[in-house]
Amino acid sequence: MFEGDKNMSRRLLAIAAALLLAGCNVGPAYQRPPDDVPAAFAGRAGTVPVLPTTPWWLTLNDPVLNGLVERAQRANPDLGRAQAVIAEARAALAQAQGGGSPQLNAGASASYGRSFTSPNYYSRTAGFSTAGFDASWEIDLWGRTRRTVEAAAANAELAEAEADDARLTLLGDVARTYVELRGTQAAIETNNLTIENQRRSNELAVRRMAGGDGSRLEILQGSTLLQQQEAQRPVLRARAQILINALSTLGGEAPDALTPLLSPPGPIPQGPLPDPSVPADLLRRRPDVRAAERQLAAGVALIGAAMAERYPSLSLSGTLSVSGSSAANVMAMPVFAFSPSLRVPVLDGGQREAAVDIRRAQAEQARHAYRTVVLKALREVEDAMAQVGSLTQYRDQLKQTVVTAQRVVDTARSLYSAGATDFLQVLDAQRALTQTRDALAQAEAARTIQVVALFKALGGGWQAGPGTALAAR
Repeated sequence: MFEGDKNMSRRLLAIAAALLLAGCNVGPAYQRPPDDVPAAFAGRAGTVPVLPTTPWWLTLNDPVLNGLVERAQRANPDLGRAQAVIAEARAALAQAQGGGSPQLNAGASASYGRSFTSPNYYSRTAGFSTAGFDASWEIDLWGRTRRTVEAAAANAELAEAEADDARLTLLGDVARTYVELRGTQAAIETNNLTIENQRRSNELAVRRMAGGDGSRLEILQGSTLLQQQEAQRPVLRARAQILINALSTLGGEAPDALTPLLSPPGPIPQGPLPDPSVPADLLRRRPDVRAAERQLAAGVALIGAAMAERYPSLSLSGTLSVSGSSAANVMAMPVFAFSPSLRVPVLDGGQREAAVDIRRAQAEQARHAYRTVVLKALREVEDAMAQVGSLTQYRDQLKQTVVTAQRVVDTARSLYSAGATDFLQVLDAQRALTQTRDALAQAEAARTIQVVALFKALGGGWQAGPGTALAAR
């Protein structure tokens, strides 16, 4: 065997050994944090079993709300931006994956020249052409590229989770704003009814005064209460328009685009209280928890990528080219070159070690951030269940109070008409009825808003299971 052949064999063996080492990954292997959560939620009593199968807003049984949700999902610019972020993250993943592949480039050039010689200025022309390929490949000895791809994949999943979170937040805002609008419109109806009843009471006071049984003071007192109620009209109407403007923009339209659709009053949606199942399921449903977990996974992968920078790197490169002055002789002298290159870090002033420490610190930050998000998720579920439970009791009590307050008004008006009581008793009874009706409307709206908050806290995507009764509680 020739000496040159032996040298080539040694080189090939060294390259083969390097390729075998290419399966090594330095750095910590990622493990999902344990589900350190309670076995059950404390506020599950009184909930209605539901399954995480289809959109949660359908449980509110409001066609107008369903249409608003569809508009928002179709045209809201924040969702469009979130999709663009996903596309960017996926492109970054593809770029990282391509970084570990051999690179091949092709090139060609041609030149043409003419020279002149004296004294006869004889001209001579010449041409020269070159074509070839060059290839390079950095072997992933220590898993730097693989760790980078792992981090890029986690970031792509992070972008998807953040898009889900943006969508969940948007739909929660649509539902909450819509319920607030219906609550405001209920307050407007209460205000209109109060004005009508107060006018009737004032007419009664005028008739009694005309009959010699009343007084001018009673008429002034009734007029004052009537003016107070009338003064609330523009405030309530402005509040309703502001909410309509908000719903329009959430749907990606001009502020007043939905005024014709939403100006007619409608009932306040009443939804069921879903059973939150077990806290561990929450960690798999909530997009913000998934996003925090993926952020941690990416951080751990980048530790390995930084550690790989401390070790030697091996790259292979080669070229193949042909050249000549004409097409006939261009293949006469092909040129081939192969050059492995080994780079060994020696001194860097501690920069590579510092880079590893930075990545470790960033991963630790992500670990604590994940735990914070988990605790926040658990708290939001418990808070929403507590709020819904208390508001349900409050609403039910107010329903009975409204019936009683109406009886007091009717009785006071009858007694005043018969001269058995003064007009102040009628005004007090009317004021109490107004306050109770308004409180009931606000309690119904507040309860539904907390039901929406509970669905959002549970990660969305909930609806009743087959055969489950979902009466509004």
